[in-house]
Amino acid sequence: MVIGITGSIASGKTKVANYLKSLGYKVLSADEENSKLLEDPHVILEIKEKVSSDVVVSGKVDKKLLAKLVFNNKEALKKLTDITHPLIYLSLKMQIQKNQITFIEVPLLVETNFTELVDKIMVIDIKGKKQIKRLMKRNQIKEEEAKKLISLQMSSSEKAKYGDYVIDNSRCFCNTKRQINKILKEIGG
Repeated sequence: MVIGITGSIASGKTKVANYLKSLGYKVLSADEENSKLLEDPHVILEIKEKVSSDVVVSGKVDKKLLAKLVFNNKEALKKLTDITHPLIYLSLKMQIQKNQITFIEVPLLVETNFTELVDKIMVIDIKGKKQIKRLMKRNQIKEEEAKKLISLQMSSSEKAKYGDYVIDNSRCFCNTKRQINKILKEIGG
């Protein structure tokens, strides 16, 4: 069984994924695959040619410049995802073993064709103000910028509609663990 982990920005997807890893589950990450791609010389060249040469500095992708560009330019974001998403999808697909429970952490699972990789969807849900505070702390940004980043994505409550399992990560992580453990019992993990 393959379970996709998704949720809005700063909802706690990675923390949930790390908890599942600590329990011995196979957990794949689209973000980790993306980081590997941004170091691939062929991908760097494609980004330089199709997205912007300004984000490639000394032969490497400057992730901060890239993030700033794509969060403010939908056309650049589309060009970037046209390059990276098919490669990430293929890499994840090749790593899945159908005879074991595997979790795949994909922030844009619902918005992309990555749903084809999974049997079930686990949405990490978080309530507004908590999400803003986490994002401000994590990214070292002001409230206005955090709100803008959140507004660019599908809302947490909208994503929750797609979930076979919805985990409320608004409270302490011990509460989140209880919800995860309940799901693991349900799926026979």
